[in-house]
Amino acid sequence: MNVWFTVYRGSLQFTMLEYRTALNAPNSPVIHVQQGLCAHGCGVGFDVNPHGTSQQLWNGLVEFDPSATRQQRDAALAVNLECLTRVHGCRDITDLLPTVWTHTSPGTISSRLIGLSQILEESHGFPSGATIERWRLMQSGVCGAP
Repeated sequence: MNVWFTVYRGSLQFTMLEYRTALNAPNSPVIHVQQGLCAHGCGVGFDVNPHGTSQQLWNGLVEFDPSATRQQRDAALAVNLECLTRVHGCRDITDLLPTVWTHTSPGTISSRLIGLSQILEESHGFPSGATIERWRLMQSGVCGAP
């Protein structure tokens, strides 16, 4: 586990947590959780990658800033500390951060939360009503994770 701090002009701007487990495999799982601390917002709100359904099991990134909801912040910071003491480590990012990703079938995961990248990708660059409205409701805390 590593933590980095980014300071700009004497002000803490970002923190980045790297959490990984070593496996005897081609890829060992790693997650990065980045928290933007800029008072004006850092532009992302909340984002997760991989998002939607994916076969990317070994590398994950979660970003959030002060505009993220409590649910999003709590999910991003809920790393599974059992991976530190598990004899054979954790097998993929769903083990490292189960509040953000879940298995949907063998070799496939899905994000539990919707982030900005998924909204933009699903809308093909033009925000659509249903996806944007769902995101706004999640931002306001009106509805939970999908």
